[in-house]
Amino acid sequence: MDYTCRGPGGCEAPSSWSGGAPSRFVAGSDDTGDTLFELGSDPNEEHNVAATYPNVVKELKARVSAIENGNDFIAPCNVPDGSCSAEDPNAAAVFAANGNAWYPWAADPVSTVV
Repeated sequence: MDYTCRGPGGCEAPSSWSGGAPSRFVAGSDDTGDTLFELGSDPNEEHNVAATYPNVVKELKARVSAIENGNDFIAPCNVPDGSCSAEDPNAAAVFAANGNAWYPWAADPVSTVV
């Protein structure tokens, strides 16, 4: 979706936009397990093609594993059971309340407008 912006506060939604807020995410049965999407033809990630391309999934998992086992990998923090989840006891509850999708549940301690 392209927006036309002309300076601060001057963005206009495209003519195809119907207005209103997007609907809340609700996890479906194909939102579990492996997911793979063809973003060129499915930019909204509505059609999981992981079962159609198991070799691609296997290759991508191998790449992720190599990164995670590397010397410079830091485990994610902002997910339940992440590297800092013990510091935020609300993380799991907010994660579950938002369809098991990451959601910024903590206020940003540094809010600077540039």
